[in-house]
Amino acid sequence: MRHVILIFFIFSFSKVFAKTISVSPNGEISSISKAINLAGKNDTIEVFSGNYSEGMIIVDKPLNILAKGDVT
Repeated sequence: MRHVILIFFIFSFSKVFAKTISVSPNGEISSISKAINLAGKNDTIEVFSGNYSEGMIIVDKPLNILAKGDVT
């Protein structure tokens, strides 16, 4: 039982420090790939409306990626 509680606290603790990265065509971060590279495990990436020419995107860690509006 102690192991289950410990795993729960470790998982919850990592969520506390997760950050949100915003991507928009004219923003500070304008590339989805760049946002993925900057993100840590369990971070959230918000992709705002716009056209993104990225090529192949590789996600190599657990992330939440949200489309905010029309994303192409």
